[in-house]
Amino acid sequence: MAQGLRWWNVYLILAHTQDAISFGQNDELEELLSLGSITLIQCRAVYEAGYTTLQHLAYANPYHIMKALHNSVDWSKAASSDFLPPSLMDVYKIQAAAKEQYIQRLRRLKRKAKLQGSAVVQ
Repeated sequence: MAQGLRWWNVYLILAHTQDAISFGQNDELEELLSLGSITLIQCRAVYEAGYTTLQHLAYANPYHIMKALHNSVDWSKAASSDFLPPSLMDVYKIQAAAKEQYIQRLRRLKRKAKLQGSAVVQ
């Protein structure tokens, strides 16, 4: 309905919420899922491998992340010829998105601290 009315933001929120309910998304995965370039199953895999924040994911060894992603696949069910295992390029894309979001968060925090610091001085 929201899509038919062209309420794209509402549609995206509902789609995300539906996925979260359907696949049992945990709150601890929300930060990693915000990347958009990583699936829920992949998020769980990297989270369980110890990469619990954007910073951890952004600056981790790409080969370790690729191994975690590779281990997240049930290869007995992924016998389709259309399925490709995660590549190093996939990991680089995930890490680039994580770094970008992490840097943006740091900039927002710096601006907020600067504004609060100037409010205290006045």
